[in-house]
Amino acid sequence: MTTFIGSRYRLHEQLGTGGMGAVYRATDRLTGTTVALKRVLTPTGDLTFNSASDFDDHRVALASEFQTLASLRHPHIISVLDYGFDAAAQPFFTMTLLEEPQTLIHAAHDQSIQHKITLLIQTLQALAYLHRRGIIHRDLKPANVLVTEGHVRVVDFGLSIGRDEARGIAGTLAYMAPEILEGDPASEASDLYAVGVMAYEMLVGRHPYDISSAGNLLQDLLSTEPDLSAIPDPFNPNITKHFHSDDPAAAELATVVLTHAPLLVEIPEIEDKHPSPTVVSGPKITLAGIVGKLLAKRPADRFATAHEVIEALCAASGQAVPPESAATRESFLQAATFVGREAELNTLLHALDQSLDGQAGFWLIGGESGVGKSRLLAELRTRALVRGALVLHGKMT
Repeated sequence: MTTFIGSRYRLHEQLGTGGMGAVYRATDRLTGTTVALKRVLTPTGDLTFNSASDFDDHRVALASEFQTLASLRHPHIISVLDYGFDAAAQPFFTMTLLEEPQTLIHAAHDQSIQHKITLLIQTLQALAYLHRRGIIHRDLKPANVLVTEGHVRVVDFGLSIGRDEARGIAGTLAYMAPEILEGDPASEASDLYAVGVMAYEMLVGRHPYDISSAGNLLQDLLSTEPDLSAIPDPFNPNITKHFHSDDPAAAELATVVLTHAPLLVEIPEIEDKHPSPTVVSGPKITLAGIVGKLLAKRPADRFATAHEVIEALCAASGQAVPPESAATRESFLQAATFVGREAELNTLLHALDQSLDGQAGFWLIGGESGVGKSRLLAELRTRALVRGALVLHGKMT
């Protein structure tokens, strides 16, 4: 039997499920495009003492997740499209569909160290964007960092929260920072800790702690230091300086080392036919040092920002810090925090509430180019969708 949601979306197979909701492949009958649709899991069978209240909480969380994602525009963060209610008045929203995605760990399997670092940098670019906007993800883990054709997308913002609101324990234990377990609020540092766990898994092939039981994991999280000696260090200056060498034999050997470094016990020396002048530099930055700093027990001992981690990874791997792309620069403009038009927005929201109560009206928004009309209407659209209003969008041609 074909299932339709909101009279517009035809549901197909389920793509995934979590504690709050399920995600399906769906067809938008209006545009003919295929999208991902997320809806709240409906309680089945006998209700437990708290299942009804949990269901209500999940509906609120779904609306909050949509509002958060609707305010974001970044090439490494999933994009939302629409929000609505089904025939049972249960909320859903649609997102860009990722075709055949892999989790971050699966995408990194059997790949070169350089490729793994590229995936980590993309993840950190998304995180830097979130943190600059005052948003803490709180549930970073491989299943929430998906990769398609080498391109990272951070997904599932159901637990995300503003920096000033981050209270309570939330997230996935295996990727949870020690201070969260001790009752401290989530922060940028706790998100970076989760990146450290994923980086260790990508580079070593296993979790940094004993995850055979919750008890063992808790003990390790709070009191055991990870074994950083297992992290490969293929970025020996003797190797990296030959990676783009004009000498085919040296370049080929460097590529082999960078690709298979985890399997090598000893890094071979490459004869330098064109020695460089001796350069006096600071302490050597290693992958083990970076991951160790990310996994520090105390938040103050970790990196201060995601961008600092990006710079360290680039220094360790001998590559230039990637410049912000046009899409990234545009993302900060398109999704700027809504400020300066609160009075106008509140007036329109009041009019919207009156319309939903049966007192419809007509409003004309005018002004010179660049004063914020589009941004105001985008914010109003998001708020209207969450309130259950039917939003129609037209454009003159």
